[in-house]
Amino acid sequence: MWASACLGIAALGVALWPSSRRTERAWIRRIRRQVAWRHPDVEWLGEDFEGATIRCRVSGQETVIPVGGLVAACEEDPASFPTLVAAMVRDERDRLDDPGRDVWSAVAPYLMPQIRTEAWLTAQKARFGPAALLHRPLGADLVVCYVVDRGDAMTFVARRHARAWGRSLDDVDERALANLAECSEDCAVRTGPGREGTAVSRGDGYDAARVLLLDPFHAEGLLLAVPSRDVLWLAGAEKIVDIGALRREVATVASRAAEPVSAELYTVRRGRLVSAES
Repeated sequence: MWASACLGIAALGVALWPSSRRTERAWIRRIRRQVAWRHPDVEWLGEDFEGATIRCRVSGQETVIPVGGLVAACEEDPASFPTLVAAMVRDERDRLDDPGRDVWSAVAPYLMPQIRTEAWLTAQKARFGPAALLHRPLGADLVVCYVVDRGDAMTFVARRHARAWGRSLDDVDERALANLAECSEDCAVRTGPGREGTAVSRGDGYDAARVLLLDPFHAEGLLLAVPSRDVLWLAGAEKIVDIGALRREVATVASRAAEPVSAELYTVRRGRLVSAES
């Protein structure tokens, strides 16, 4: 495995081959170019120069990769750079491919829900193939999917993973919602969103998913939008003067979002989430 070798080289590098922060940044930028050129199926999501990590989407799964060891190895042998980057991508694919290898008790604390559209779910079939993503309908054109989020990687849960754990959709859904509720104690959707307008934007990747914590009957008549994974907006329909302007604003936020969900506007009607146009 490249990782263990790189870590060993990194340890030696502290004493023998110290590199400047500027040099490390240059290598990370070079890694980005190499990934774009040789691995177009890997989506680059960002980098942390201070922590020497990169954030990517590999085979549809999000991951944070420490690259300090890779940089040290490349400085020792620059000619090995393409091979080391290819090994990094390959090892991340292997690591992310199968959370079903872990037992239920090991993954349950890290299960979280994610809101996506039916169109997004359909588009993932080419990526996940017969291992269809575990999901349930939420209402309108939205679905609930599930991820194992360990902090350094967010892996979508496929049906085969649930089978490997010996768990049903209901089991996964119940645990994911419990975990979401645990990290949302003082959130507006729990304490009662104001009908004047409430925006939930904690930036932890689960703001849109917090719509699942609403009491559907007490939320009757609320308008809501999930333009981004990190935005949930709610307000009483009776408070909206220009719904056309609101639709345009939601669409604009979705078009600019790093992790867009939906440009649509929704409402709660008879305890169910429906399109605001319905």
